[in-house]
Amino acid sequence: MKSKSSYRSKTISTFGRYNTANINLNSITNNQFTSVLPTYPYPVAPAPSPSPGYNIGYLLAGGGGSGGSDYYSGGGGGGEVIEVPNTSVVLNTTYTIVVGTGGNNSNGSNTTFLGNVAVGGGAGGAGNTTGSIGSSGGGGGYGNLGGSSIAGRGYPGGRAGSIGSVNVYDEAGGGGGGFGGAGGNATTSLSVGGSLAGNGGIGYSSSISGNISYYGAGGGGGTIRSSSGGSGGSNVGGSGYGLYSSAKPGVLGTGSGGGGGGWSSPTSTILGGTGASGVAIVKISTSYFSNTSFYVSTTGNPIITYPESNTVYTFTNSGTISFRSGTRPLGLPNVNFSGNITAIVTESIVTGSILVSFTNLSNTLSNVNLYEWDFDNNNVVESTGYFLANTTAVYNTPGTYSVKLTVTNETGASSKTIANFITVTPPIPVTYLVVAGGGGGAGSYDSAGGGGGGGLIYAPEVNSVTDIIYTVIVGAGGPAGSGQTASGSRGGDSNISISGTNVYRAYGGGGGAISGSSSTSNGGSGGGQGGSGSGGSSTPKGVGVYPGSTYVSNTRQGYDGGTGVNLDTGGSAGGGGGAGGVGANAAAMLGGNGGIGLAYSITDTSVFYAGGGGGGTRASTSGTGGSGGGGTGGNNAIPATSGNVNTGGGGGGGGLNLFNFNTLGSGGGSGVVIMSHANVYSNAIVTGSPNVTYANSNVIYRFWQSGTIRFSNV
Repeated sequence: MKSKSSYRSKTISTFGRYNTANINLNSITNNQFTSVLPTYPYPVAPAPSPSPGYNIGYLLAGGGGSGGSDYYSGGGGGGEVIEVPNTSVVLNTTYTIVVGTGGNNSNGSNTTFLGNVAVGGGAGGAGNTTGSIGSSGGGGGYGNLGGSSIAGRGYPGGRAGSIGSVNVYDEAGGGGGGFGGAGGNATTSLSVGGSLAGNGGIGYSSSISGNISYYGAGGGGGTIRSSSGGSGGSNVGGSGYGLYSSAKPGVLGTGSGGGGGGWSSPTSTILGGTGASGVAIVKISTSYFSNTSFYVSTTGNPIITYPESNTVYTFTNSGTISFRSGTRPLGLPNVNFSGNITAIVTESIVTGSILVSFTNLSNTLSNVNLYEWDFDNNNVVESTGYFLANTTAVYNTPGTYSVKLTVTNETGASSKTIANFITVTPPIPVTYLVVAGGGGGAGSYDSAGGGGGGGLIYAPEVNSVTDIIYTVIVGAGGPAGSGQTASGSRGGDSNISISGTNVYRAYGGGGGAISGSSSTSNGGSGGGQGGSGSGGSSTPKGVGVYPGSTYVSNTRQGYDGGTGVNLDTGGSAGGGGGAGGVGANAAAMLGGNGGIGLAYSITDTSVFYAGGGGGGTRASTSGTGGSGGGGTGGNNAIPATSGNVNTGGGGGGGGLNLFNFNTLGSGGGSGVVIMSHANVYSNAIVTGSPNVTYANSNVIYRFWQSGTIRFSNV
């Protein structure tokens, strides 16, 4: 029923005359368990003599600033960090803790405790603006300086590329400052034809929680000139936007900055990552609890852990804490829990297994509790530990399962069983065809490359989990070059995902390259890198997705584009690659044909998909589009044609038209996602208005726009 990988091993630390014991909880017996674990209170050194106050340590981190939300934006600055190793508190006094929130297009807010204020981090510069001032400054955006830090409370943000000029080298933001170091400046890189975004400044390290963790790190800057933006500081700041990665938020509860945003078209701004919420961590010696008249009362649901000889309260929400003298208000635990069910997904694989994340909702009335999880109510405890309040389990076998949780505190044990809580339904075989949008053809005053066909994935009869929502994204066709010297744009990706994890991702076709260009850029210029490469004149050919590819090494989705012929020897451009073959190389006065697509009968009729666009020429014979919707290249008599909609065909490249100088390329065709299963199963529940048809005892779903689908096994 359950995967052994879901069972937990736990290191249990004991104190005083007990040695630390490493216990494998998969195999221990109850006798083994109770023979090495002390009962509460722990057998430790005597508590300090009663006094008006007890000593604590604490750490505060202000909320992180958000990354800028505009083109080439800076990363957010990290929040200020204050650590006090030892201070006294007064018994029977309630202390208020305010935890700063992470910025959302703004600075982070402050965290306060015991009169100390940890200031929030500054927001990253959005577009053509300077980063904001904060405890640590936000990174600069689009040719601007980073924000200053408040003296003694952090470090400044890094500057964006090429201060004082406006050109392609501006197109990367600076990193947000961290509490441990300044944000990185954007740097010029000839290899990417622009700037590399600055990395976020490092954070502050502390072991107050029992492990070395970082707080207050800066977010990385965003860019459109590289596949990835700047890295977040200390692995807790959010990374910046890149061509193939979105801006990320700072890690929750670290007060770190979010990554800077980017820009994908004149009308499409990529949002920056939100800043991470701050945190307040309070540490007290566990030895105090050996005095039965001492206890701690909290609000705000802090996470309670027990590293070494300490009890640690981690507040990620505002609340209160008081250190009390009197009789502990204990009773039996009030047990409750919930479960969140997801499918187990890996790239290109769906299994019939489900992963359940169990969340403890019990009111335990105690600081130390034993949690025992029985995932199928068969009186066998499969997951147990003193601090294992939340856990996960994998169910592989279809059926209905009841779940039982037993919680034990100093007073005794209570249990709750939820009958028929988990239902695992058998998977059904589903056939998938996923086609991304085709790349746009380039525009040129002479000849330009055809767009590459969209990446294509065909997966027949895959056992697919039921009663789970699959999200379907259909990639748009890449726009043609917007002028006589503009490369085509990469087509949009098509993908199927579950809970944000890709099941299948087909990469958009590469944009065609402009003639005479001597550089390449991702998604265009010289046969842009994409699901299939595309052709160009006097440029490196575009590269497709396949094993060993220099673009994306994966199961083959397409082929490279063709190469062009130099303008001096009869300028003509190469054809875009297709899902089934390379784009043809151009010859003197002859544009290269688009690469062939692939044909499938998933809809009961054999249809070609993802053909490459033909290359343009200054002469009369331009390249034809590859079968599968590829557009024809332009020449001196006719303009280029677009890739066919819902095929992922690449757009034709522009050519020299002597009659009206209509040298523009044409856009790529939109993609499509098609699924089918036997009609012995009920129709799936869908959104997005897919076309549903029936043929050869199958139900067929054609998504021409984005939506969702949920299969049934009945």
